[in-house]
Amino acid sequence: MSYGQIAITEIMYDHEGSDSGYEWIEIQNTSSSSIPIVSWYFYENDVHHGLYPDGFDSLAAGERALIVQNIQTIRDEFSGSIALIKSSFSLNNTGESLSISNDQKEIITTVSYSESDGALGNGNSLQRSNTSWIEAAPTPGAANSETTSVPTTPSDSSSNNASKKLEDLEAKEKIEKFTEYTAFIDVTSQAIAGSPVDIDVYVYKASEKGIVKKMKGGKYFVNFGDGAVLESDQQITTSHIYNYPGSYLVTFEFFRNDLEKNSDKDPRVIEQLLINVHEANITITDIDTLGGITLANSLATDIDLGGWELVLGKQSYTFPRYTILSANNSMTVPLRVHRINGSENSLVTIKNESGLVLASHNPFADMAKNISAKTTNIQPKKTTETTLDIDSSENYLDTFLSKYPEKQFINFENSANNQLGASVSETKTVIPTVGIIIAGFVALMLVGIRVFALRDRKSELVNNQEVIGEIELIE
Repeated sequence: MSYGQIAITEIMYDHEGSDSGYEWIEIQNTSSSSIPIVSWYFYENDVHHGLYPDGFDSLAAGERALIVQNIQTIRDEFSGSIALIKSSFSLNNTGESLSISNDQKEIITTVSYSESDGALGNGNSLQRSNTSWIEAAPTPGAANSETTSVPTTPSDSSSNNASKKLEDLEAKEKIEKFTEYTAFIDVTSQAIAGSPVDIDVYVYKASEKGIVKKMKGGKYFVNFGDGAVLESDQQITTSHIYNYPGSYLVTFEFFRNDLEKNSDKDPRVIEQLLINVHEANITITDIDTLGGITLANSLATDIDLGGWELVLGKQSYTFPRYTILSANNSMTVPLRVHRINGSENSLVTIKNESGLVLASHNPFADMAKNISAKTTNIQPKKTTETTLDIDSSENYLDTFLSKYPEKQFINFENSANNQLGASVSETKTVIPTVGIIIAGFVALMLVGIRVFALRDRKSELVNNQEVIGEIELIE
């Protein structure tokens, strides 16, 4: 066992009940300066597992953090603001060596544990106390216990013997649970339509002596529940995209070899897990005058924006890993962070890891819409001039004359004989009688002149015509 800049201080390798998602390792920065833990690794089972801190990049001097399988699971189990680091791993319940390696994958810290150290599925964890390890109640993110947690038992020897037999029985039952093979499906807590969902499937095998090991070979077959399947000759670690929201049943089957898979035999082990995929109900609600972009999450679950992008033309900003937008909440990304400069045609969009556009916002279009709405609501100024509403009604003349009785109004209407007439209401004024007499006199004179002209023309025609039968010839 050795220690360096980073110390492994606590291990939960065999959680009470199910292990999947509940295993964790506590680390502490024992140096006097900050360490960029985001570029370091957790070395386990001959693999350098990447570290993905939840909302931070560096571990300050003296600070503790938990390396976990599932962030949401640990958040639900422990309250408080514990610093969490996501990684992909699975701890052996019989013991193994664990290490932390730097950005060059050089081993910095190594510890080893075994089931004989305790904390074997009884709710306790292994904790470093000075240079030794003890079994005690978990203290995630806090100082370790100084004494071993020992169950309270009666002092007489018969009671001690009974307690020992009970512990042996529980250990035997635990081993029997792992007879032959046990399958696991490990899924990230976030399942958003159109975004990748990380899925790990693996198998443990237990021997008669109780030694549990993770299988490396075999035939692994996964049905994702939406019609897609995946087959592999080794443990499957993959990402799957569900394009539509809904509930999907993931089914994992394990066979020893191709012969078993192609036969009519049942799989050695089968495991199923229901995944609820949510609609990505995220919107860009505002872009303020300082350039801050506000996002809103209307889901009842948290959304990890890690890998998502804010895009404006050729400009873009990518959210760092584990940028969490909590359920039914909003966040504003300041201009100094996203560094996206707008213009008159600013259309800002947000895309997920797959490049799918989930929302867009144009503040100038919204501004124009607001101005238009305000202009529409402006009432015209009232003036002292009285206006006359004229419609297709026959009463418009009466309305006019009732408002202006001093006006004289003549209405010329078309009739079959084109006679001149006036139609007025009770309030109208008639054309003066003198005018009518003069008009009639002029009309009679015109009629008389026309009669004399026609008579002379007829006389002239009679003098020049000849009659032949019924035909009248006119020169």
